[in-house]
Amino acid sequence: MGLTNKLQFTVTGAAKNSYAVEVSTKLSQTNWVAIFTNQSHFTFKDTHTVPLRFYRARVLP
Repeated sequence: MGLTNKLQFTVTGAAKNSYAVEVSTKLSQTNWVAIFTNQSHFTFKDTHTVPLRFYRARVLP
């Protein structure tokens, strides 16, 4: 079975809170880039073929 370079995760949190999924190529970077926003409970899917990418989800103000 080969690698597919796909990632999927679910973001859950307080109802009606908005969240941003952010990416960075280095964990030490402070310039994370938001690539998706939505209200809580959603599933994020990324099909980009990036060799190394870190993800985080954070609540928006």
